[in-house]
This record gives sequence, C-alpha cells and structure tokens, in this order.
Amino acid sequence: VKSAKIGKKIVTVCGVAKGSGMIAPNMATMLAFLVTDANLNSTELQSFLTVAVDDSFNMISVDSDTSTNDMVVCFASGQRSFSVTNKLERDAFQLLLTQVCQDLALMIIKDGEGATKLIEVTVKGAPNHTLAKKMALNIVNSPLIKTAIHGEDPNWGRVIMAIGKDPELKVNIDKVDISFGRQQVFSQGKPTGLSRDDVREEMIGEKVVLTVNLNLQSGTGTAWGCDLSNEYITINTAYN
Repeated sequence: VKSAKIGKKIVTVCGVAKGSGMIAPNMATMLAFLVTDANLNSTELQSFLTVAVDDSFNMISVDSDTSTNDMVVCFASGQRSFSVTNKLERDAFQLLLTQVCQDLALMIIKDGEGATKLIEVTVKGAPNHTLAKKMALNIVNSPLIKTAIHGEDPNWGRVIMAIGKDPELKVNIDKVDISFGRQQVFSQGKPTGLSRDDVREEMIGEKVVLTVNLNLQSGTGTAWGCDLSNEYITINTAYN
C-alpha cells in the first residue's frame, strides 16, 4: 500500500500478487490485483498500468522459463480526482502505481522457488532504454550468473558472456565497466584485479547489485531476479 498527494488529494494504490517461478518473458505464472481510489476511466487507467507493468512485472526473472497463465488487473473507485492533463499530477500517479507494482514484483522474486538472494541488474550507457532493459534481462536470466551469485562468486566473465549473447546488442568491450555493489571488477575492457575476497562483502547479503556500464549513450534499464540454489533443484524434481 502506498499513498501520495496528487494535486489537492491523497491518492492511494494497494495490491497483492502471487507467483514463484516461470515468470518469463512477460509476467507468466503470476497474478496481481491492484486497487486505487483515483478517478480514472478505463482507457486512462490502462495507459498508466501498461507503463507500470513494463517497468516491474515484465522485468523480473526466477528461472527464465515461461507459462501461458498470467494476469494483472487494476480497479479504480473514482473517489479521488486529479488532472490527467497536468503533467506533474499525471507523472506523480504514474510513479505511485509503478512503485507499488515494483514492490510486488520484488516480493515475487524474493519468494522464488529456492531463492536465497535478490539480484538487481542495471545496465547503463546503452544506445537506448529498450536495449538496456533487454540486456538487463539477458543478464539476470542467465543460469550461469544466477548460480555464480548463489555461490557468492563475482564472476565477471559470465557477465561478459551474457552481455554478448544477443547479436542485436552491439557492444564495444573496451568501453565496458562491471561492478558488484561498490566494487568495480571490470573497467574499460579489462579486469581490475580485485580478488573474490575483495568483493565478497558485496556478495554475502540477501541482495546483490550488479551494474554494467556500456559507456555508449544514455539508455538505462533495470531487471530483478533471484539466484538458483540446490533447493530449486529439489523443488523441481521432488514435486510429485
């Protein structure tokens, strides 16, 4: 539940969501129900919801597998009015709705099958935001990266692999920077020389932040995922 003052009114958005695996490529095997007291018609609400979902439920990964069943629904009671033609008020509601969707999306990831770590991947310096988001998903979807992070290994080679596996994304490796948390492990196409022990503090917590800067243009994108653990294997082999 989140609230914000928009115009002269306090507007609230709340929601619930369910999902623990097979959240790809967009939502899949998940349900989310949102309600708001904003006074919006169905067309306006759909527009806000599409943007919010694109930056939340469509940017998460548990195991990169897909499914046929998913749904995100938002209901508006119409009790709180604001001006959708006023950019500041429109942007304020968009931010509020997106934040609620992102909070729910991260809860799904934290509750992923066998998950022990939340992974946040941000790609900066891409040719545009769309390609940055696509690369962030490529990275967080990689089983090799998920398992490396589970093992608390800052394996920059696996990150380079994930960066380069999509032929649509043209990268100059001599410009690439890679960091785990506050520790930069790869700079301008070369490893920085930090050891696993040097970076271990950034890997041992429940959240691991991985940042890739392509240093090309200004596109940015963030995706979230979880590690793959032995418990994930157990859940998906002993289910029957």
